[in-house]
Amino acid sequence: MYFIKDFSVPFDDNLRETDLRIFKNKTKISGVFRSMKAAKHFVNTLSIIKTSIKRGINPYDSIKRIFNNEVLFTN
Repeated sequence: MYFIKDFSVPFDDNLRETDLRIFKNKTKISGVFRSMKAAKHFVNTLSIIKTSIKRGINPYDSIKRIFNNEVLFTN
């Protein structure tokens, strides 16, 4: 109920639900991940892509910067 005090806080969880829906669809299509390692790679990659989009950064550039050992996100 914090959104009553601070109007910049969204009153619903649509962004979170949308982010989780991608993961749920992945498990529906293939049934399960074949290993915990594959699930962790999927979640980490998805996290980088979603965070890049939310910060207005090209996800491809973010992934390229990771492979070049550059800092991705700064405050």
